Amino acid sequence: MTLRVLNDTHIGAIRSAGTTVASQLALRKHILERFQKLLPNTGDLLINGDLFDSFSAPMNDVLSTYETLADWLHEHQTARLYNSAGNHDLSKSSNVMSSFQFLGRLLTRQFPTRYVHIEQPTETPYGYVIPHLANQEIFNQALESMPTVHRLFLHCNLGNKFAETADQSLNLSLPVLETLPCDVVILGHEHKHRTVGKVVVVGNQIPTSVADWQGPDKYYADLGESTHLVRCAEKQKEFIQQDWHSLKETNALFVQVTGRAAADQAFEVVSAINKFRKASSAFVVSNAVDVTADDGSVFSANLESVKAFSILQSLKESLTAGEYNKIKELVHD
Repeated sequence: MTLRVLNDTHIGAIRSAGTTVASQLALRKHILERFQKLLPNTGDLLINGDLFDSFSAPMNDVLSTYETLADWLHEHQTARLYNSAGNHDLSKSSNVMSSFQFLGRLLTRQFPTRYVHIEQPTETPYGYVIPHLANQEIFNQALESMPTVHRLFLHCNLGNKFAETADQSLNLSLPVLETLPCDVVILGHEHKHRTVGKVVVVGNQIPTSVADWQGPDKYYADLGESTHLVRCAEKQKEFIQQDWHSLKETNALFVQVTGRAAADQAFEVVSAINKFRKASSAFVVSNAVDVTADDGSVFSANLESVKAFSILQSLKESLTAGEYNKIKELVHD
């Protein structure tokens, strides 16, 4: 038996930073196309959390995912699909059906013996799967009560104590890791590949941001008697850094604009990047230019973090109603 493990594909991701309306849509289509190409030609498939980017993914993307997986199950008559919940896949409210759960209903109805929907700890022929759970306490209990197995599949952080205080992200501590009755842990959730002791952090297969490329190339895991990581996306082919003084179109899908600028050049930097972003075929063009102030301090030229700031709302709070209405009329004119 062979098993391919994918994780953190984040289908339906809508990235606002570094994108345009057109490139957001192009990125969503790219994720779906890349996901389809990652499905195995032989053996079974485990999606180890975060199939979708949100508990409420765009319906077009959900239906496309259903069609892709249903077609794969039809084509591979003996294959099984194990679909485990990640922290992005479930709503915080038990009264709300998530996109992940909706997809699970459809596939369970159509393939009741070959689709395995995992929202609770589940034993499979390939190992024990603990999906994302409601909080750290429940997760710890699941770890304590797991059976002795060769492989354990988890969707959580590794050695990140800060995650333990936030239910949306769980943590496997290094001391707990040492007590687990398993030989290998295959970890989803973290987007950068690394190995720590008996833990293999596969990393996500489909980059959806520049941050996803701040690390090694992208891999998926093929499991037989041993674990093989297979390169599925090369950084040098998809990611590039360019100085803001010399921006030019490339075949890169993700561009990080770098360099330094004086304080009086900050507006020039932002204008140059916005112009390039609109003309570029890249999915994401991010701003990482450092601006040096007159006092020698360095700050980011990235103004995207203030996108939620409303100038009109600020004026409304400081002007009289009459003054505000006059300003509003000028803006709309």
